[in-house]
Amino acid sequence: LSPSLKKKKQIMVLVVLGVVVLSVVTICSTWGPRISKAPTTAERLGSAVAVAALVAGALLCCWSYLAAVTTKPGGVPVDWHPFETPEEAEAERLELERNPPPADRRHSGLPRPRFCKKCRRWKPERAHHCSVSGSCVLRMDHYCVWVVNTVGLLNYKAFLLFLFYTSVASVLGVSLAGVALARTLRSDPDAGGKITLLLATAVLDAAFGLAVLGFLGMHFGLVAKNMTTIEAYEKSHPPPGTPWPYSLGSRRANFRAVFGQGGLRRWLSPRYSEEERRQLLAGALAKLPRGWREEMLV
Repeated sequence: LSPSLKKKKQIMVLVVLGVVVLSVVTICSTWGPRISKAPTTAERLGSAVAVAALVAGALLCCWSYLAAVTTKPGGVPVDWHPFETPEEAEAERLELERNPPPADRRHSGLPRPRFCKKCRRWKPERAHHCSVSGSCVLRMDHYCVWVVNTVGLLNYKAFLLFLFYTSVASVLGVSLAGVALARTLRSDPDAGGKITLLLATAVLDAAFGLAVLGFLGMHFGLVAKNMTTIEAYEKSHPPPGTPWPYSLGSRRANFRAVFGQGGLRRWLSPRYSEEERRQLLAGALAKLPRGWREEMLV
């Protein structure tokens, strides 16, 4: 990464973690004393559960966020090509540059070799060149300013869980800050500092929550189809009535393609196991079927 991009990443990480810390500290400082001082057992137990739920949500939010920030999205190996031999790959590259397929063939949805003019190398299906990182990314979804990273094959799950855990933590934060604010206004309306802190926490959590919930709904809709953000906004799509070529046949199968096959425990972790990473990379780097020339250029 360039020095300027590293600095942006550091600043953004501090901003996001700062908001999380502010929310946790505010809620713990207002609800924590009630765990031992509330007048009834039910209120003491409810306060303990509320604080524990918020802290758990905040920790999961930070875990998934840092995973999305630090995990490389998955790049195309330097020597990857969709042909039998390197010599064939070089010959096809020269032929493709001399006689590129017409536009109607390029957007027909048929398997075809894809060559990145910026990277000067072949790229698999669903890989795209990221102008920020300067490289092709496997199953690229988009570049996210919040995680200061390209979201692709290997960190899309972490990005989705960051959205999910942030939504949960934000809803809890707004609810608990709102209840504490109402209680403070009734019992101690002159506590200006406490009221300001609770109000700021509620506003920040609400802003984060509303923004993230919208993205979460959009991305869950894309996952259900096994579609990326780039693919959703591409000009060319299969004809009406034609199934999306990358869908695995059901929403459950499409979600498993992103979240893994290991059950709920693995789904809730932003990290892939080594076996899951191997399977994802093997699928993304699968070579094109033979016969592409007859389908595309003849």
